[in-house]
Amino acid sequence: MKLSKPELYKKLQEPIQAIVDIITANKTLEFPIEIYNFEESLLEAKILQITNGKYEIIDYEIISFPFLDFYKKRFSFEPTEDFKKSSEFLNGIRQDFYSKGYVANFSDLEDKLWKLFVTEANKKYSCDFNKYLKALDKEEETDEIFSFTEVYSACLQNLNIPVKIFYENLLVLLGLIESDVGYNLPLGTITGGIRQKCRNDISFGVELFNYCYAVPDINDNILASVVSGLFEAKRGFIFENYLTHIAAFDLLLVKIFVL
Repeated sequence: MKLSKPELYKKLQEPIQAIVDIITANKTLEFPIEIYNFEESLLEAKILQITNGKYEIIDYEIISFPFLDFYKKRFSFEPTEDFKKSSEFLNGIRQDFYSKGYVANFSDLEDKLWKLFVTEANKKYSCDFNKYLKALDKEEETDEIFSFTEVYSACLQNLNIPVKIFYENLLVLLGLIESDVGYNLPLGTITGGIRQKCRNDISFGVELFNYCYAVPDINDNILASVVSGLFEAKRGFIFENYLTHIAAFDLLLVKIFVL
């Protein structure tokens, strides 16, 4: 795992560590100014800000690294190519952090932790998450499914996954969230991630577009998102190539403008 601002972290490592010590000892992410007095440098570096009489973390990434170091030591954990072990580690942090009750803003820190692990698993271990996804139980692991769906969809544009596995993962994810009472929210997150991936990586989007028509059953949500992303990036491609796949044209036009 690599920080995006390593020099800043090196410069402010001591005051950053002081924050993390308080976070892990007190299981809190709220710091009233009448109780805590953090260094001004943390405000100047936009790691903290003061809102409504409290210090508020605004740079969760730089906080997350020493925070993870604390829990890695506590749980004797090191990342491996098995992403399930990483997810169990992250769930363990959640359980420990909520051991004294609900903690405001923890979801923001947790989101950053999941993104770090998803990105590293793909880059360092070439993890495609297929095995992990297929092992998830949508009846017993709803919180984990929701957390992973949010992060995976947000990270799609930076992940290197072959088109076939990429498509299969999307089918599995759609199946996992299908019975969820909040289906529309994770569905929109997934389709938005597909759309952004295809808009930012046109060659991948074209390959995925063609693959969608190579499978026996076209998935409307996936194909509509691919078409929408490519249309935003390269309209000419859609006009030249999409009409050759006329079978689902009317349905997809409706979905494109609804998404």
